[in-house]
Amino acid sequence: MIKETVLQHKAEKERFISESKKYIIREKIPYAEKFLNENIIKIITGPRRAGKSVFCMLLLKDKEFAYFNFDDENLVKIKIMMNL
Repeated sequence: MIKETVLQHKAEKERFISESKKYIIREKIPYAEKFLNENIIKIITGPRRAGKSVFCMLLLKDKEFAYFNFDDENLVKIKIMMNL
């Protein structure tokens, strides 16, 4: 189940990136790019469904990165299974 969930998230990441031309251009991308190489934790905040994931995908599309969708209910199932 863990492997399938990770593969689903990888496919979701690839779909986001491949469809990046369909999204609204984010004005803050150039500003945010200045901080990518700094050795600090970056946090993107905002209300639900505001485009935080898309912003991150557009910001990181030329970089190597991991993606996990923490709204995925399968992650909760994995945690429950591991606690048994």
